[in-house]
Amino acid sequence: MRIRLRRSGGFAGLQTPPVEIDSQQLPADKAHELEQLVTQARLFEPPAGSGPSQPAAAPGPARDAFQYDLSIEDGGRSQAVRLHEGAMHPDAARLVQWLAQEARGGKPRGVSSQATTPAATALPGRSGRSARARRARRGR
Repeated sequence: MRIRLRRSGGFAGLQTPPVEIDSQQLPADKAHELEQLVTQARLFEPPAGSGPSQPAAAPGPARDAFQYDLSIEDGGRSQAVRLHEGAMHPDAARLVQWLAQEARGGKPRGVSSQATTPAATALPGRSGRSARARRARRGR
């Protein structure tokens, strides 16, 4: 099974590089987990107006919300869907979250692969102090 996920939208309308995962390249337990998530999301079922990817009477995409373009190839079948943050079924949301986490090397959201020392996070020429600390030092 090959899956491609592309996220766009959000506050600045940014696009992130697509995530591409081939289940044959994953360890057996991860490949099985992925297959189960795809099955639970029911993305290969024809939309009946209330399927997981498009809930009945779903609101339109919210301003500044993310949109996810997901394409899946499995055996001789393929499917492409567009999912909207806040309007997708929880099973489809779990699949999107799993794919995004795998793209980060299995790290949960909020964990960066970059160093988080003060030197790495401080702005150049700012010595890592907050604006409030700098003002207090100047007597303001």
